[in-house]
Amino acid sequence: MSTRAIIARVEGDDLLGVLNVHDSHPWELGNLLLLELLDRAGDLDGALDAWITRAPGGWSWLPDRARLGDEQPFWRRADLTGAGWVAYLYLFDAGARTLRVWTGNPGCDDRWDAPDWTLSLAADGRAAPPVFSAPAPAWHDIPIASGGAGDSREAAARREAFVQELREHAEDELEFACRVRDALVEQIATLAWEEPEPPGSAPERALRERLSLPPRAPLAAEGDGSLRVTFTRGDEDLYWELPLGPHRICFPGASSLRGLTDRLELARADGCTARLRLESLPDNWYAVLVECAARACWPERAWLYDDETLLTLVEVVADEDLRDPNREIALSRARELAPQCGPGDELGISHQQPPAHWLALEWLRLHALRGWAADARTH
Repeated sequence: MSTRAIIARVEGDDLLGVLNVHDSHPWELGNLLLLELLDRAGDLDGALDAWITRAPGGWSWLPDRARLGDEQPFWRRADLTGAGWVAYLYLFDAGARTLRVWTGNPGCDDRWDAPDWTLSLAADGRAAPPVFSAPAPAWHDIPIASGGAGDSREAAARREAFVQELREHAEDELEFACRVRDALVEQIATLAWEEPEPPGSAPERALRERLSLPPRAPLAAEGDGSLRVTFTRGDEDLYWELPLGPHRICFPGASSLRGLTDRLELARADGCTARLRLESLPDNWYAVLVECAARACWPERAWLYDDETLLTLVEVVADEDLRDPNREIALSRARELAPQCGPGDELGISHQQPPAHWLALEWLRLHALRGWAADARTH
């Protein structure tokens, strides 16, 4: 992964550094540098000479000695001003035998006096603290959204209208929602959970083993009891919460859809994961479920789920007759998609975002907000 860092040494009041392009996190690159320093029996001058002084142009990946070109031979302190793409700065001081590491570029906001890590490097190469630890997955601190939080104002209004108003055949749809809920409760109870990877990165584990340090403790099994849909975290993460019998499924809010994958993978507090397969619902329920969900989110359109693809259905009309862009498509545009089509034909246009399973979970959440009204009627 392209996570860039500058690896530098102190030179008087300045620094001399080179670029490392890939996997520059301290728990990856940092621990590998500490391992190499141990291999060199603490020869810091020799290590810095190999890593920096004799490496103009820097590294694609230093541990493999994969070199870059010589376009920027060396980095100085002045060169760092404005280089916002620098994810980490590693600054070795051979005289003081220290390593200071900053998250981000201290040259951009003058944080030179506030490194995120400061390590002392003993003569034999051992560091104190001895290892960089990868942060534990911090999904418990992501807030649970309510109502339309995380949505655009327009989308929130649509969802609120759906919650408040019963559409045609609403009773049938509510009953169907409850049947889907019960089927998912049964499926979750029989999921095969996979054990997580050992805590920490591979370089972190290797360094702990080399120093005879105990392995990092696994994630605690205690949690809030919820099951979380895994996704790539961003800056504005929100979870929405869906009660399913004894379970609570937390899935990304609308502001985090960019990080949602096509796989509906659940995680427990102890790090175990399992895949929830909505597609395996009985009697082709999933297709009906996705169509209902799409209609709930975009009631102004017509929808069809076919061959694992969500389609929005539009009628081809002459360009001058186009009145409703949600239900119609101009002939000139339609022929770009299907050259043989004509006025009166119906086209299905693929709708890829958000993933269909997100729509399905949101549709179920909306029914849960209504208190699973079909159950209330039944009892």
